[in-house]
Amino acid sequence: MNQSTYQDQRHERSVNEWTASEFMKAVGNDQVLAVVLTLRQGRKLKDGTWERHTRDESEKLSGVIVKRLNRAVLKNAYGRHRKRLPILCTYEGETTGKHRHLNFAVAVPKGRQPEEIQGEFERCLDGLSWLEGRLYTIKEAPTPENWASYITKESGSVMFDVSHF
Repeated sequence: MNQSTYQDQRHERSVNEWTASEFMKAVGNDQVLAVVLTLRQGRKLKDGTWERHTRDESEKLSGVIVKRLNRAVLKNAYGRHRKRLPILCTYEGETTGKHRHLNFAVAVPKGRQPEEIQGEFERCLDGLSWLEGRLYTIKEAPTPENWASYITKESGSVMFDVSHF
């Protein structure tokens, strides 16, 4: 490993650690949902051709999910006042050989139950063609700071710009 690559990885880790800690500051003592969505590696288009999954498609997909979730949970405050849920999203699997997947850490707003937000998240996934059947996991993170650190730890994971905190 050359010096430049090593420095890039160290910088990436420090940025990811900083982002995870900023997310936890924004969340405070709130509960966090841990979400893992496995993505299809490709899909067949209407004209019969095969489209390979790309990072750009994942970024668009995460944006659609975050927009749907904010609209479903925050209702009018999302549109009128630009209020957003604290959400941390990463994309993994492109460089590591694992199945491509999205990881989310979603803060549960005060006064709401994790089960409510989990139901809203599941409804937000309806009709999204890149999801691999029903291969997803949504549950309350027992230790939110560990989940935020875990999803940002992998070298080669991409943090999408959907973190609203």
